[in-house]
Amino acid sequence: MERAFACAPEGEAAGRLHALAATVHNWRGTFAEAERAAKSAVALVPAGSRAAHTALAMLAWASGALGKVEQIEAVASLLPRDRKGAALDREFLLAWYSTTVSLRDLGRHATAVALERVMAGVQPEHLEPGLAGHIYLTKSAAACFPPRRPELALRFSEAAWEAYERDGALRDACLTRTALGVAQRRLGAYEAAESTLKEAKRVAIQLDLSYVTNTATIHLGHIDVARGQSAAARTTAARVIEEARAVGDGRQMGQARVLLAQALIDLGDLAQACAQATTAIDETRAYPATQSIAHATLAHALLREGRALEALAAARAAIEIVTRVGGLDEDEALVHLAWAEALDACGDEAAARAALAAAFNELRAEADAIESPPLRRSFLEGVPEHARIRALAEAWGVAGT
Repeated sequence: MERAFACAPEGEAAGRLHALAATVHNWRGTFAEAERAAKSAVALVPAGSRAAHTALAMLAWASGALGKVEQIEAVASLLPRDRKGAALDREFLLAWYSTTVSLRDLGRHATAVALERVMAGVQPEHLEPGLAGHIYLTKSAAACFPPRRPELALRFSEAAWEAYERDGALRDACLTRTALGVAQRRLGAYEAAESTLKEAKRVAIQLDLSYVTNTATIHLGHIDVARGQSAAARTTAARVIEEARAVGDGRQMGQARVLLAQALIDLGDLAQACAQATTAIDETRAYPATQSIAHATLAHALLREGRALEALAAARAAIEIVTRVGGLDEDEALVHLAWAEALDACGDEAAARAALAAAFNELRAEADAIESPPLRRSFLEGVPEHARIRALAEAWGVAGT
């Protein structure tokens, strides 16, 4: 790359080279550098061209990772909003997919839905595999948000991974294998998720995709916590925090710190859990979903310490974020559980019962959308916060409301 830039290309050629540099930086998780390169590319290539769509795709990816939601909205405004203006080529679909998923991640669902309509009616099975993979993965992301359909998200992830494998797109297939493992984890299918994520991590290490490696590692840590193996998760989280810090990846640093706090709660180190969760809240101001989980994690730690009023404040902050962004793609049950339990700990029985009833009904609706009996069972019984909501709903007499 340095030798190519040393040749001092100009105009569109320079723009294409900057787009390639942005691609490399995104896959390696050096998102600030990716953003700079992508902005240079956008400025140099002709607007609306295939090269421009590649540059916009990389800018959307970097902006999402950096939590720059207004910049993603700006990228979205440059993409066509109807099928007549949208070409079914790799560059446009990459820009469409990257922008739509980044918007979802940061809670801008209305703009994401508007972009998703551009591809409404397109049958991905009739496209070449690489194009189909982008559409399937975008559909999977949408299914993770209200009204959540976790099994459908899993099936779309499977279809995307198979498409990328057929296309020979090794990096996309590796990233999507991680998404598949995350979908399995959300369903409580921990054995399958562990196998999928470990294989994704193995391939990511081979391909030098540190961003994907750390994503898989974080979710493997959450599986460890769910299984009561929190000492291992603590070690994992501490390592990822330092690796993410080294490349300036604030999102993964916050995600790993939330994992660390949750492992510490399970290990009974509540003071350190509170400290880590509080730090995570400060680090994730640009990432509302992760910050909501950080607030909820702090609330759970404070409840364990008997600090009910402080727990209520943390839980309220968590639930307010969920309300503002229109729902989270994962772990939202943890927020609702913290809110109900904090209300109960503060003696507001009526509000606690109402909050738990709402959480239980939402959980039941998600479970009803799961056709596979084994997956429905693991979703309800295997995910600790789901099992806790069900147990409390029975104990508090709100399971039938």
